[in-house]
Amino acid sequence: MSYTSKGRENQIAIALARCATSVKRADDSRWEFSLANGKPLGVSACLIEDWLVFDALITNRITRGAWWDLLRLNAAVDGLSKFVLTPDEDSQNLHLRAEIPLQEDEDSGDECANKTDGGLTTRVLETCAGLKAAFRSFRGESFVEHQVPASFETLEGRDPKPAEELRRLCGDSGWRFIERSEGRLMIELDVRRGFYQAAVEQRPAGAEIVVEIASSDALTETSRQALSLLLLGTGALVKLARPSIVQTGEQVSIRFEVKFVSTPTAAELAHAFSSLSVACALSGQEARVLQDEATARDYLAILGAQTSISASYGSD
Repeated sequence: MSYTSKGRENQIAIALARCATSVKRADDSRWEFSLANGKPLGVSACLIEDWLVFDALITNRITRGAWWDLLRLNAAVDGLSKFVLTPDEDSQNLHLRAEIPLQEDEDSGDECANKTDGGLTTRVLETCAGLKAAFRSFRGESFVEHQVPASFETLEGRDPKPAEELRRLCGDSGWRFIERSEGRLMIELDVRRGFYQAAVEQRPAGAEIVVEIASSDALTETSRQALSLLLLGTGALVKLARPSIVQTGEQVSIRFEVKFVSTPTAAELAHAFSSLSVACALSGQEARVLQDEATARDYLAILGAQTSISASYGSD
């Protein structure tokens, strides 16, 4: 193991110790711990190539009629956390996930790297707070805003021109953009099978990147279940990209998003744009097709979606 890798792992272990009372080292690149927030949440954190991946199995007993609600929950979650589904024989496992892209300069000791809010320690603290808040929301408890130590204040508190900073960061990411309005930038994603634009907007805390892949005002229950399975499954496959829906009356916006609690670095924005591109390529056209009742029914049948499970959404 290189000195740089060892330093990164030590940094992760120290950050995790600030989030949990007991952190167990499972192996050289994996940690297990519990986040106390009402009912304890068992979480693993694993280094996978250039990513730190957090995962918590919530339940393998959830009705498919509740999948749509998970997409609503995702829309309300801040930070990098997301609810996803993974298949397991005759059921779908519900996981709470988060992925942090690791940056090359995080172990360099560089002054700029240490001050950047996208630093590894800051992201670990934010992510653990976000996982706890998302779990509380899933259990129907009051949603708790992220609490990050004061020493890791966001750039917004120091930068008098956040919109200008966002333009600079998007430019440094290497992705072209156009500015629609003050603080709202449009990025054309890299998708061969269609045209998708992600909107990048400054938020009071951090930044939000959203791409709409489909919309509808007439979805049947079967189509909602099929779309939920598609989107939540894609969220499990593609790092960073979080599937969600926003509903106004009967109008539903189906989308993928990435939300940063504090100002992202240019490298993090580049990862977000790439991840959203992959998510759109995997499910963009499919999301439109599954709005058809017959196609949605066939999709659910082919994937063997369960039809009768005793447990309900949000159960212990």
